Amino acid sequence: MPKTHTFLFMGAPGSGKGTQAALLAERLGGRVFTSGDEFRALAASQVYVGRRLRESLEAGELMPAWFASFVFEKTLLALEPQETIIFGGSVRTKDEAELFHEVVHWLGRPYIAIYLEASEAVVAQRLQAQAGKEGRRDDDQSVFHKRMEEFNAKTLPAVDFFRTCGTLSIVNGDEPIETVQKNIHRILGL
Repeated sequence: MPKTHTFLFMGAPGSGKGTQAALLAERLGGRVFTSGDEFRALAASQVYVGRRLRESLEAGELMPAWFASFVFEKTLLALEPQETIIFGGSVRTKDEAELFHEVVHWLGRPYIAIYLEASEAVVAQRLQAQAGKEGRRDDDQSVFHKRMEEFNAKTLPAVDFFRTCGTLSIVNGDEPIETVQKNIHRILGL
């Protein structure tokens, strides 16, 4: 089996995907891609699609699968086979998961999906702490609940899809950052 250069972090908002993706990239020398960063950059623009995107983000909605898929496909298709990429917070629906699997398979890029399983109480606490730092509205309970509803309804089926593909590893995301990192390294054989 070829060496894995593609990693995908999944989990509820606030589960630690971005943190763990950055730590893994630092360890492996790869780059991190997050759909959220791409969406926020576009939402900051003054073009129509930026304003439309901003409305959806402020409401706590997931982006349409076709839009999210376009963003990560564009990135995958531009990579050389030996380049390491870590997706943190991309692929949030079953349709996106199926497309991601199809694209990386066609490209000959084996991947590992890592699900950071975290309790709602822990992610709520983390999101409140992040809200002030990142200028996000996660301290608004209605936005938080909307994001959790979206996660449960749309992202958990994507997690199940990767489980059926045999590419999913589950890590307890409630643990401290260092413990989660060690568990990920153990799973990846680092």
